[in-house]
Amino acid sequence: MEVFDDWGSRKRTPPQSRGKEPVPSQPASVAAIRAGLAKFDSQIINVHCYEDVGYPWVQVVFEKIIGPGMALRLGDALAKVAGADNVYLNSLRPKAVYFLLEPAFDPRPDLPASRYGERLAAIKSSWSRPDAETSA
Repeated sequence: MEVFDDWGSRKRTPPQSRGKEPVPSQPASVAAIRAGLAKFDSQIINVHCYEDVGYPWVQVVFEKIIGPGMALRLGDALAKVAGADNVYLNSLRPKAVYFLLEPAFDPRPDLPASRYGERLAAIKSSWSRPDAETSA
């Protein structure tokens, strides 16, 4: 698994608690994301951590077509690193999945994270067959 770090030394403030779910004391780092996705290593081509619209994004690219179940498992792995309320699913594509993470790089981004995706918990409850996979 190749990991691209385009976050550099960008600073973010630690996540805030939104409920009973424990939150990490520091925002997710590229190293923590790499470690969190290690169990998927043989299936992932690359992970790209980049910034757009003031937020950190994680793009995970696969060699084969993936389905919603894999996207949810990746989201769960990112939630262990970033905190469950801080992971938003942006899009599932045939061989890639995109996540936005909170907190933002910009202390006052133009738009809320919910404008770019939906919290992982909401996606989990709306997808009826998360274990269904499609493979090439």
